[in-house]
Amino acid sequence: MKVAQEFHASKYSFMAVSTAFQAALGLEALGKTAEAEAAYRHAMSSPWLTDFHYVSTQIRAFEVIAARVRLAPLLRKAGRYDEAKALEAIVAHTWSDADPGLRARVLRLSY
Repeated sequence: MKVAQEFHASKYSFMAVSTAFQAALGLEALGKTAEAEAAYRHAMSSPWLTDFHYVSTQIRAFEVIAARVRLAPLLRKAGRYDEAKALEAIVAHTWSDADPGLRARVLRLSY
């Protein structure tokens, strides 16, 4: 419950994407897939710019796509194949020049 409360309290903070992504990892680890989905979607949709523009934009650029990497398998497992496929297409396009093992490393992230 504490992770969910912290996530909801952080929705409007300057590090909302990072907090949402971290909360999603924790919620996913707890098996709370609906809450994890909501947190991943928040991480994917938050504004990019803050007062801490340079560092924050780098973190957000990674986590906005990493959230898609993590969410796609959850959607697939729930039988939501079209949604998963759409997320995977965005990842494939955005990370087309990324290190070959980056997706696998993101899938191994844990809270």
